Amino acid sequence: MAALPHCSIAAVDNDPVLLAIGRPICPRSIEFIDTDVTHEGWADRAGIRADTLDAVVTSATLHYLSPLRLAHLYALLATRLRRGGLLLNADRLADADPDVNSAMERARAGHQAREIASSDPDWAAWWRAVADEPRFDRLLAERGRRGLTGTTHRVTRQAHQRLLQQSGFSTSGVVWSRGDDQILVAIR
Repeated sequence: MAALPHCSIAAVDNDPVLLAIGRPICPRSIEFIDTDVTHEGWADRAGIRADTLDAVVTSATLHYLSPLRLAHLYALLATRLRRGGLLLNADRLADADPDVNSAMERARAGHQAREIASSDPDWAAWWRAVADEPRFDRLLAERGRRGLTGTTHRVTRQAHQRLLQQSGFSTSGVVWSRGDDQILVAIR
């Protein structure tokens, strides 16, 4: 934030638990927006106007969207990003080639085994620890009411790239990967 003193950052999520955890640990200048990006008009209600964003960063979230919802979100973000703006999607991205996909899954399994051996909690263990904290009871109930234990869609990297191109992004590619954990960047 010190390197970009005039930038504004918004954290957009529909998960009340994650928003509650993020608010006190992030700089106060970050605006937290509780909204569902699959609902029509969310960006307008959040005050995100056309051609105003320099970058959008997602992390471990777009795999919850079906290809149709993903296409709608990419199309909307293409209208909100300035020309030359970046979309970075950090997520587990499958590959269209089953052999490559299998190799990526083996690499992930090996990495997870090393994490378990080092006692780093996995995502399920992290959520169990959150559930053990009484201060999150109300937020977990709200999370359940919102149905946020959703289905994971294994949309391939190639399908993401096709949807991005169809939505108005000029190019896209992987800028980092470890197995199927990848960062896909798209340029408007």
